[in-house]
Amino acid sequence: MIDIFFWALEGVFWYFPYLMIKTGEIVLAALSLGFHRPRQNKNLDITDEDDSLITIQSPAFWVGIMFWICIGIYLSFYLSGG
Repeated sequence: MIDIFFWALEGVFWYFPYLMIKTGEIVLAALSLGFHRPRQNKNLDITDEDDSLITIQSPAFWVGIMFWICIGIYLSFYLSGG
């Protein structure tokens, strides 16, 4: 039972950066017509740590996080009636 919980948790953590980057790319593309997604050249020497640093340094990742935070704050006020 606990294995299923950890598999689900691992799936969420694996999918979270992808969702944030895709959301950020959509928002940036909608607000700025000149935004183009940078191409990532995959080398055989790249490790998992390098991939995570590329994700954190991506502006689309942070735009995606800010977008979902703003949506959450808006829904919190909207659903609370205030």
